[in-house]
Amino acid sequence: MVLQVLHKKNLNSFVDIYNSAIELFHESEREMATEDVFALQLEQDKNFIELQEDGKAIAFLSYHFYDKCCELTSLYVKREYQRQGVGNNLLNYFEKQMSNETIIFVRVLKNASWSIKFYKKNCYLECNDLNLREMANSFGITEKPWSLLFYKII
Repeated sequence: MVLQVLHKKNLNSFVDIYNSAIELFHESEREMATEDVFALQLEQDKNFIELQEDGKAIAFLSYHFYDKCCELTSLYVKREYQRQGVGNNLLNYFEKQMSNETIIFVRVLKNASWSIKFYKKNCYLECNDLNLREMANSFGITEKPWSLLFYKII
């Protein structure tokens, strides 16, 4: 079950999911999160959480909608639920919320090969088109030295 998160009472679930998911990174690259990080995200982005039937939070997704496009800012699945379709389910739910012709941008960490494969498998393309890059840049969605910019048009 996917629910929109509107209250800060879910922040501990975001922290738990994120800190579990980053176990895939080398120990030197991990940066544990606190509720403060997600409190800001809750204010700035639209957030969804996926729950099991027993109410246990296993994944979350956050995005920010702009005029003609959307930035997927976070998608994390608790480590023990990865590779079970949870991320696909949440991503599909999110994409169904978008209207036709919406361009979704997502920054993917260069060293997260599993994440790059995930987005490619879900028909996201590396953003090499200058017009699309300019559009993304105009909304502050820029590639960083540590990231790649991907997009999908719904």
